Amino acid sequence: MDAFAKLGIDGWSILLYLVNFGILLFVMRRFVYRPLLSFIDGRREMIAQSVAEAESLRKEFAQATEDHSRQNDAQMLELRTKTEEIKQHAQAEANKVIEAARSEREALMTATREELERLKANIVKDVEAELQEKIKKVLLLILRDSVPAEAVQKSVENAWQDIKKVSV
Repeated sequence: MDAFAKLGIDGWSILLYLVNFGILLFVMRRFVYRPLLSFIDGRREMIAQSVAEAESLRKEFAQATEDHSRQNDAQMLELRTKTEEIKQHAQAEANKVIEAARSEREALMTATREELERLKANIVKDVEAELQEKIKKVLLLILRDSVPAEAVQKSVENAWQDIKKVSV
């Protein structure tokens, strides 16, 4: 444990980082992931209900057509025409609802991806700043004031940029 301390690694800091990360995961899961999934599930149920209603209407109209065809040939022609119009309208409405749900889902997914990318960029930026600060402190402790702090800061920033270029 003493060797970790010499390297500037503090057990409490690591524990705090893990706790912070856990809190972040909890918050994301609670306030982003769950509400998004419940909203999408609600939309799926509404679409399924609309399709079931359309299917129910189609069956009802088919039965009405069959009953009326037995009564009169003239009524049969009229009912078939009306049934086809209703089927087309119901299908068109079902297609509209499905397409609206798809576009809304895509918009939500895009917004969620953008938010996650923004959060990821913020986290990376914060971690980089913390790492640079820790590296600067370690170097200042190693050099024991033989090099000005500004020079160490500049060196750490330049080295960090070089490392980022190499790793990308």
